[in-house]
Amino acid sequence: MPALTRRAKSNRRKMKSIPQPLSAERRRAAADRRTARSNHRVPLALPVRICTMGEDRLDEITVTHDVSGKGLYFFSSKPFQAGQPVSVALNYQPDIPDALALPAEIVRIDTSPGAGGHGSAVRGIAVKYV
Repeated sequence: MPALTRRAKSNRRKMKSIPQPLSAERRRAAADRRTARSNHRVPLALPVRICTMGEDRLDEITVTHDVSGKGLYFFSSKPFQAGQPVSVALNYQPDIPDALALPAEIVRIDTSPGAGGHGSAVRGIAVKYV
């Protein structure tokens, strides 16, 4: 009989260590923490070349305002549009013509006057890597 008692205690301990399902609120909070970590922006001025695809080709060589693992932010007065596919060459150097270019998409354009303190014609542009 004492063996059963020890076994029952062992089973009880094992049951306590089984993770219980998280509530919807705790799941959302955990997802928000993961998203916040993955979208951490670093203020970094890197030379970058942004090129659009298609007939109305735009080519911009500028510097980034900030970068993250999922994209970057820069300022431009050129007529980029949200949803537009682009190619991004980070740490661009004109003397290296075959720089690695990543496919990306323009996801947001901040058109507020004087965006970033650069004047009214310049817009802040958010790019997401695809």
